[in-house]
Amino acid sequence: MQNVAIGWQVYAHSGKVFDLGMIGLAQFAPFVVLVLIAGQVADRWNRRLIIMLCFVAQAICGLLLLLLTITGMQAIWPVFVILVLFGSARAFIMPASQAILINLVPSANFSSAVALGSSSFHIAVITGPVLGGLFYLAGATTVYAVVTLLLGISAVLMLLVRTAPHVVRREPAKADIPAPGGDERILVVEDDADVLSLTLDMLKGLGYEVSTATNAKAAMQQIRSRKRIDLLFTDVVMPGGVSGVQLARMASEVRPELGILLTSGYVGEKSAIGENEFPLIDKPYDRTTLAIKLRQVLATAPAGMSEAARQPVVAAAQSA
Repeated sequence: MQNVAIGWQVYAHSGKVFDLGMIGLAQFAPFVVLVLIAGQVADRWNRRLIIMLCFVAQAICGLLLLLLTITGMQAIWPVFVILVLFGSARAFIMPASQAILINLVPSANFSSAVALGSSSFHIAVITGPVLGGLFYLAGATTVYAVVTLLLGISAVLMLLVRTAPHVVRREPAKADIPAPGGDERILVVEDDADVLSLTLDMLKGLGYEVSTATNAKAAMQQIRSRKRIDLLFTDVVMPGGVSGVQLARMASEVRPELGILLTSGYVGEKSAIGENEFPLIDKPYDRTTLAIKLRQVLATAPAGMSEAARQPVVAAAQSA
């Protein structure tokens, strides 16, 4: 509304189109100069107080325009000075008003609040000039008086607003969760040398004894031996025509008490092999995820049970 009145008043006084352009420049130039500073201020100081002070400053600008009109405008340069002050206040109010929203509404309603604020802004952009033109029919003093009154009310309302600090509930990061280890012996079957080396470092760091194989044939040789193996950790995709799933099935027939964990980097592999047959961990896995998954498998595998609880499981597997 205010810009409409200023435009008509300045043009009526000077008759120069150039002066109309200077109205926009006087308000825009301070924004360009101060926008970075205003962002820092909004981050470091009370945003509610910043917005309130900016409303007060803009109300004072409206009051000065009102007084200038009532006393009779002798020159237009005071108008541009007032507009520079008005633009400076707008430069500070914009980042503060955008940043304060998260402190005014619950997180669940934040997106709705942003949408409502955006809609209100666009409605004001459209209706403001219309109302400004209508009020200007009663004179420029009417427009400035209404604008000053509205800005004063806004400052009071902002003073009454109570903001709450936005508390972000951080889920515990995986690095915060202790990685459980063990002393069991794990047979790792992996044909990728880099992945195998990384997995070995993880498992040994967790305290496990580790033996390795690069294909199903070599793995079955170890499984058929009398060497202690508590868990088979194998990749699904294997060279030599035997997959990790097939290896797991053969290993279960030879050693029903063996814990088995599969791994794969292919999306959808879990549904392809059937989640109920063997547990699976997706690649890439981190140390904590692997550690937790291993303890889960070892706890539910017959080898992880007590001797009394293990015997019925082994006997049932051998008779099947």
